[in-house]
Order: sequence, then structure tokens, then C-alpha cells
Amino acid sequence: MAWQPAFAGLGATGFALLVLLLGGRHRADPLRLLLYGVALATLAKAIVVLLLIVGPVYRASQALIWLAGSVQAAQGRDVVLLGLSLPVLILLARPLDQLRLDPDSAFATGLPVAAVRGAALALAVVLAAGAVSVAGGIGFVGLLAPHAARLLFGSRAAPQLMGAALLGAAMTTGADLMVRLAFRPFEVPVGAMTAALGAPFFLWLLNRRGDTHA
Repeated sequence: MAWQPAFAGLGATGFALLVLLLGGRHRADPLRLLLYGVALATLAKAIVVLLLIVGPVYRASQALIWLAGSVQAAQGRDVVLLGLSLPVLILLARPLDQLRLDPDSAFATGLPVAAVRGAALALAVVLAAGAVSVAGGIGFVGLLAPHAARLLFGSRAAPQLMGAALLGAAMTTGADLMVRLAFRPFEVPVGAMTAALGAPFFLWLLNRRGDTHA
């Protein structure tokens, strides 16, 4: 469906605004916003389960594959639509580098801090929603690819953003190829492979950060 990513973007934007609205004066607290997001995600999951129960059986089987994360339904136009965002990322690269300063220093350089943050957040929400609407929840790619890009390309925004996009695509394609070869003739969702590879890395990252703060 051609309009599917657009509707997904609108829905995700609505949820993001709801999280910010619930955050109120605590919007600067990432942990609080994360908890609000988890709560709303749980509510959305409950709605999805309800729709699966009352909907046709053949639709439920398709939805389960999508929920697990699969690129079976992806088409060339989906890649093109998401690829159109790359020029916007390049335009935001320099302002994002300035945001690495403290807000007062960034504002002193003439940077509209609130506008840049809003634009970056909106773009991230829309891109994530568009990708998920096509391929479902392919977990941990969004965690692994940026960390790998930072290690390989440094901390500057432009090479890091482009590197994360390329590495994320390579990881997804590689994981899909692995499950197709390892489990053929069965169609195993690629999200199962990325979760199996990404979960240990996530646990290692949490433990490393815990040791750093100790």
C-alpha cells in the first residue's frame, strides 16, 4: 500500500507528541520520557492483539509475520521513499554537530536549538515509522548500526548518519540472508535473527555502562 508509510508516520508523530505532552515539565528527563513511551507502546500492543483476535484469520497470520520483523513485503518504492530522507539528514548534520555543545553555547552561535531538536526528532520518528510500517519490528538494528558507525566513522554527524544508514541496511540484508540459508525451506522472520544477535550486545552495553558509572 503506497500510503502505508505516510499513515504510519502520522500515527507515530501523534504518539511522539502524546509522550511529550505527558512528559510536561519533565521533558528534559530522558528516563521519564522512555517510561511514558513504554507505557504507550504497551497500550498500542494491546490494541494490535485485539485487532488480531477480531480480524480474519489470514490477516492475523500476515500480521504475526510483520510483527516478528520481515522484509518479504518490501518493494523498491519503499526503499526509494526512505532514501529521499538522506539529503535532509545531510542538511541537519552541521546543526547536530553544534548541538553537541551545551545549549547555551549552541544558541550563542546563532543556532535555533529548539527548532533543530524538533526537526531532528520529527525526522527520526517519521523514518522509524516508515521503516516499521514496511518491515515490522526488526529489533536492535537501530542500536547496533549507530554504535558501529560511531566506532568506524567518528563522532561527526554527517559520516555517522550516513554510516549508520548503510550499516543498518547491510545488517538487515545479511541477517535476512542468514535465516534464509539456515532455515530453508521455512520462512523465518529476519527479526528473530537480529534479536538473537542484538540482545547479547544490548546486555553487554548495559553492563559496560554500569561498570563505567560504578
